[in-house]
Amino acid sequence: MPSERIQRRIDRLLDQAEEAADQRDWRVVIECVRTVLSIDDKNEDAHALLTMAEAGLG
Repeated sequence: MPSERIQRRIDRLLDQAEEAADQRDWRVVIECVRTVLSIDDKNEDAHALLTMAEAGLG
């Protein structure tokens, strides 16, 4: 379980990934979620966003 400080960082990265997904900026989404997954490899939101970005890149 990540500390409160790290969890805030994860949340900020996921927020950035969501904003990038809204703009269809898939490379930024991938960059953000890969960072999240390097911290928390079981993060379901990051996995879902990564799947979306990979599909978006085709």
